[in-house]
Amino acid sequence: MSRQHPQRAPWVERLLARHHPDRPDLTSRVNAVNDVAKTARALPYPAQVLRVIDGDTFLAKVPIWLGLDITVSVRLRGLDAPELRGPCPAQAQAAKDMLTELLAAGPVRLTDITHDKYASRIDALVWVGTGQDAGSLMAAAGLQKPCP
Repeated sequence: MSRQHPQRAPWVERLLARHHPDRPDLTSRVNAVNDVAKTARALPYPAQVLRVIDGDTFLAKVPIWLGLDITVSVRLRGLDAPELRGPCPAQAQAAKDMLTELLAAGPVRLTDITHDKYASRIDALVWVGTGQDAGSLMAAAGLQKPCP
């Protein structure tokens, strides 16, 4: 059995071992694709904020190629703010207000982008105009769960 690549999904390993055990060229191509995908997730993507949904999610227009933009919901990585319709509406509104203020402070960049558990949004580190991570700033201000 071949040694598993640390970044490769187990199903990719099984597929390569089953169908192409003697094709190192295919393995190197798969490794190259994995490397490109890892690099793309780390690149900073500028984002135009369209609206703030709640204390940890906003809607953004993100250019992904020349003349090609996507509109996507972005969730702040590492922050879980109270829900607006949850048990702590005042704390939830304070989190939404702070996120609105942070995102309005200047250009917004997204890095470390991955799929969220919900298919229609992404998780990302969100860098605001001050050059700081919005999620860390909000956590430092105490605007995250729990609330009794």
